[in-house]
Amino acid sequence: QALYDAGARKFAISELGPLGCTPLSRHYVSSELKKQGCYLPLNSMAKSFNFKLNEMLAQLRAELPDAKIITVKSYEIYMDMIRNASKYGFIETRQNCCGAGEFHAEVACGMPVPPDKPFKQFLCQDPSKYLFWDLHPTEQGYRFFSNYLWRGGSGAVAPFNLQTLVTL
Repeated sequence: QALYDAGARKFAISELGPLGCTPLSRHYVSSELKKQGCYLPLNSMAKSFNFKLNEMLAQLRAELPDAKIITVKSYEIYMDMIRNASKYGFIETRQNCCGAGEFHAEVACGMPVPPDKPFKQFLCQDPSKYLFWDLHPTEQGYRFFSNYLWRGGSGAVAPFNLQTLVTL
């Protein structure tokens, strides 16, 4: 409301991504759940948040009819990259490109590994082949995400993409 009152009329609001599919989330769950790929309870929480966010955005669209509000479907965008990794040129969506330990997520990228740990820091040779750098996507992951945001259809950005928003 404060932004609107200050004159803002164009908004891009991002949903949560699949939090249970990050290497860090995978590291913290039981070994049985790790075999499934994603930690489903955390993904369910993200989906619930996104549902409520979309309810709130629908209400805002009704209350602020001259505001242009788009929803970035981060969950769907990242799940597509995870499910169809080869389409994006990724060979690794489960582990970080940089870090240490299980999924290269036990010790953050660039941080010292405790001497009692049986592993060392890992740095992949080609970050463009990894979806995740650390907790965040790689440059290549962000490139695909931003392309969806700019040009994507309603499955990625609704009710229209950022390219359309800037022309309104």
